[in-house]
Amino acid sequence: MILSNLIKQQSFLLKKTANLPYQYSINKNALHTYNIKKYFSSNQSQNQDQIQQEIQTTQTTPQLHWLEKNLPEKYLPYVRLGRYEKPIGYKLLFWPCVWGAALGQPILSPLALAHLFGTFYFGSAVMRAAGCIVNDMWDRDFDNKVERTKVRPLASGDLTMKQASIFLFFHLCGGLLTLTQLNWFSIALSFGIVPIAALYPLFKRFTYYPQVVLGSCFNWGVMVGYAAAADMINYNVAIPAYIGGVLWTLIYDTIYAHQDKLDDIKVGVKSTALAWGENTKNVMYGLWGTQLSLFLYAGIQGGLGLPFFPCCLASHLYLFRLIQDFNMDDPKTCWNFFVYNKNFGLLMFLSILIGKIFPKAIEEDDEEDLIEDERQTQQNKNKIETQKP
Repeated sequence: MILSNLIKQQSFLLKKTANLPYQYSINKNALHTYNIKKYFSSNQSQNQDQIQQEIQTTQTTPQLHWLEKNLPEKYLPYVRLGRYEKPIGYKLLFWPCVWGAALGQPILSPLALAHLFGTFYFGSAVMRAAGCIVNDMWDRDFDNKVERTKVRPLASGDLTMKQASIFLFFHLCGGLLTLTQLNWFSIALSFGIVPIAALYPLFKRFTYYPQVVLGSCFNWGVMVGYAAAADMINYNVAIPAYIGGVLWTLIYDTIYAHQDKLDDIKVGVKSTALAWGENTKNVMYGLWGTQLSLFLYAGIQGGLGLPFFPCCLASHLYLFRLIQDFNMDDPKTCWNFFVYNKNFGLLMFLSILIGKIFPKAIEEDDEEDLIEDERQTQQNKNKIETQKP
């Protein structure tokens, strides 16, 4: 009942705002406007509060993470500052790393891949937490004005900037520890993306496409993983996979941004959720098709076996279904879509792995056939020789 009323009020709101003048510098050809501030001025401010409350009631109370259950209360602000209670973030950072590592291995080596798997998992966890800390340090004055983020430790005052800086320092040390497990080429690549990652929160202030910057950072692991496995980069393979990953991030983080679109307008934060508005799904279908094409091309250039291609298609059909099912005006389904993208990351890794295994099996069969042919040829020669007078 609550959700039904919410959807009706949201539809009414969008209809009413459609004819209002633009109050924010939003490209008129790119989106429908959410002119909330104009619409809810004076006597209609109570309706805004009511809708915001109903949005909050549609979200289920999240289950506590085991860290929140077991750690003393004084450590919980640090857990939340690093988003350790929400592991989905570092999983989305992790999967592109192992995509690159699997693509980059000249000969599939389970032990070497397992070592990189563990290295990147640890590195993704600490560096994603570092990114969250930096983000909250930049955004603390915005977060306390947004319903979903006002309880974050810096925005709420549970932690000071000094405490956050010390916590960040230890995470950066963890990132450096990760680099000791990689070759020099991949280390150099890792440092190359750091300035953009550090400045990412600023992009939300002056462009409607900060998700492009986020995708560039989150999927840089494709390049680093490839270099770590091969000590070089085949750009015909790595770049299409990297761009495909960036498009993937554009999809899932745009849907994530739809959770906060009303508050974002009030505080002046920009996102692709506002840029695309009601056209979000149509844009995503186009991104999805381009992303699929890029991964298939990377598979061809990487010499992956035939099973990779139907597996890659099946993985993308899963993502397509997620795009179809989410409701951009329902924060709960937006969050669920965001979380389920970890499954797509796993499916793509398995697809690449299968594609790597299959050519090896074919090569072994071909080698056995060649040996058998040589043996038969030698036997025939020997037979001919014995038949000569």
